[in-house]
Amino acid sequence: MLKQFLKKLEQRSPLDTIMHRCSDIFETNSAGQTVFSEEGFASLLEFLEAGETSYQALCVQAGARWSSSSQKVSLRNAIVQRGFLTPSCLWAYRELRGHMDELFCDYARPEMGLMQILLLKEANPAQAVPFLIEGFLAKRGVPEELRSASRLCVLRLLDSGCPPDLVRSFQARYPRAEILSQWRPGIPGRPLEWNRDVEQAPVDFHQLVRSVHDLRELSSLTRALYLISLFYVPLTDREWRSLFLTRTDQLFFQRLRAAGIVEAQNGGSCLSTDAAKQQLVKKFMNGPAEAMLNENNGLRTQLFGTGSLEEALRGYCREKLLSAITASVRQNEDRVEVFGDRIAISDGGKRFEVELGTQVILMRDTTDQYLIDQEIGKLYRHEMKAALDVMGVGLAGVKDVVG
Repeated sequence: MLKQFLKKLEQRSPLDTIMHRCSDIFETNSAGQTVFSEEGFASLLEFLEAGETSYQALCVQAGARWSSSSQKVSLRNAIVQRGFLTPSCLWAYRELRGHMDELFCDYARPEMGLMQILLLKEANPAQAVPFLIEGFLAKRGVPEELRSASRLCVLRLLDSGCPPDLVRSFQARYPRAEILSQWRPGIPGRPLEWNRDVEQAPVDFHQLVRSVHDLRELSSLTRALYLISLFYVPLTDREWRSLFLTRTDQLFFQRLRAAGIVEAQNGGSCLSTDAAKQQLVKKFMNGPAEAMLNENNGLRTQLFGTGSLEEALRGYCREKLLSAITASVRQNEDRVEVFGDRIAISDGGKRFEVELGTQVILMRDTTDQYLIDQEIGKLYRHEMKAALDVMGVGLAGVKDVVG
């Protein structure tokens, strides 16, 4: 029965339906809450200790969500005994009030490192900040997305009321850490904003994606979508907030809720049970962006070549793409300009700006603004020439007088 429950959970079927069909493994406690029955919890522990690795994430999420107070200790011990196999194991262990020492270990897989960083923002700054700097920011070979997340985590820790003496000790200990030297105290009481949700008007998912202004916002949206996809059980608003690195992450989560991507279920919220909306999140390439690439062959070829777009995106690497485009500038200097991670591409009378992130690519059609800027430039040069002519006439007049 438990395996059937986990499979249905993985398929993101409506929870009310799943729990009704698998009612044998649940019961209602004295507080009116749905929890695992003794028999159901025994099956869960057995599966957690010896079941397939592929179901460990589902197993620990379900255990953290529906175990009773008396069952939580046994569940926590079972996670430690089996080992932290997935990011969900780290999250569940934290939710079950496990020891913080497990967050200060080295994990080889990037997805484990990301969850580790997300959870460290609520650790003691005196221990967490040095660990993040030494383990991610100053360490060679760390993926850029983990470095970026670590920077945000350090900022959260510093903004959380870190004593000035402790900040100064960090700055003295890590003089090359720019994030420490550039940090400035925020407005007192600002962290309280995290406990306040902002009501969002209904929005279409594609409209939401088009509203992204820059790469920083796109990274926030991507993080929010990743977390929504990671969890198969509903989390409370408090639990969701504990996973967000920035206020922008939280705002995008609220907008995703307004778009129907996140829906209320079983006392919390999680990814919609609508298969079409799940596919939108899984694909996460909005229609206008795909149309932009398909309608502008020069743009698509310059970025991804002439092969399959889906395959090119699956194998995307910012460094490799940037290196290839930079190498082609000499041959296409009239059409391609590179400004760090930002690239300007002209194609068929249009102009596009592309920003390359570690996991995302932001594309904009800037043709209208480019043409306007060109006309302003022409007008400016015309006015400059006229001013120089007048200056020349003035100088000539002075010379005549002096002569």
